[in-house]
Amino acid sequence: MKILIIEDSITQAKLIEKIVLMLKDIEPILARDAFDGFAILRAIPDIQLVILDNKLPYVDGIELLRKIRSLSTFRNLTVLMSSSDDIFDKYKETGADHVMIKPYNLTELLDYIAKIKDQNTSTMPSQ
Repeated sequence: MKILIIEDSITQAKLIEKIVLMLKDIEPILARDAFDGFAILRAIPDIQLVILDNKLPYVDGIELLRKIRSLSTFRNLTVLMSSSDDIFDKYKETGADHVMIKPYNLTELLDYIAKIKDQNTSTMPSQ
């Protein structure tokens, strides 16, 4: 499963990457800002989860989430909004599937990723 981590803090991005790699068959892909994240999303169509920081340079996470949700290609993409703010309602209204407040609860993040991985595995066509 491919996970796109859009996070401008190198320390935070590496921490999330390290956590994500605790699970089997996960490929984290890092982006430093909304522009890179959106370009990666368009270039790699099989990304199944985006962990999106709200406070990004140039374009914030909410604006990027609006853009993602405006395109039919990404309407069903799972987006976990990551923030130090607790404005859950705004994130949910914009289209976030889940919201996590920094600092992360390690168990909660791992459980959520495992749940998304299981959902995506069970909906994949058998070969």
